[in-house]
Amino acid sequence: MEKIILGLLMIKAMSGYEMRSFIKNHLALMCSDSAGSFQTALQKLLAKNMISCTEHVEKGKNKKTYTITDEGRDAFFQWEEQPMNHKKAKNIELVKLFFLGTLSSEKRGPLVQAYLSQLVAEQKELITLREYILKSEAAYLESIAYNKESMDRFRYQMATLDYGIASFNFEIEWFGQFLKKMEENTTL
Repeated sequence: MEKIILGLLMIKAMSGYEMRSFIKNHLALMCSDSAGSFQTALQKLLAKNMISCTEHVEKGKNKKTYTITDEGRDAFFQWEEQPMNHKKAKNIELVKLFFLGTLSSEKRGPLVQAYLSQLVAEQKELITLREYILKSEAAYLESIAYNKESMDRFRYQMATLDYGIASFNFEIEWFGQFLKKMEENTTL
């Protein structure tokens, strides 16, 4: 969660509410959106001087705005510059698939169908997020002069979402075919 907060603050200063809302609404498929883990990470980052907080009154309410510090930028870049590790992207649901044969045949189909439905719903969330970022980023880029940093951020956000959507496409197709074979009682 700490790296996600730092990443959001690399883009712009935000309130805790804005960060938590963004994580909950747009990143929940990639990470936990637990309020407890968010608050704990926020406090750790403040204690490590990786972020700073300013308070002000807005519309009669106290508002805290968080910004990333030089130490936070250094820590974020150090983390970001490490190679991605596929082994950290585990899918425990594959273990359930591995052991699915231990259940009665009447229970297998509904479980696979429920998983397939979940995949379709989550893919729609990513497509919606992609459309949202596409519209908001296009409006932002129109309002400023060309900015390479903004374009780079935009490209990698789109690449991440395209990867996620393609991954869901694969899983939806695979589990759809698998379910069909189960229903036809053919060799899996």
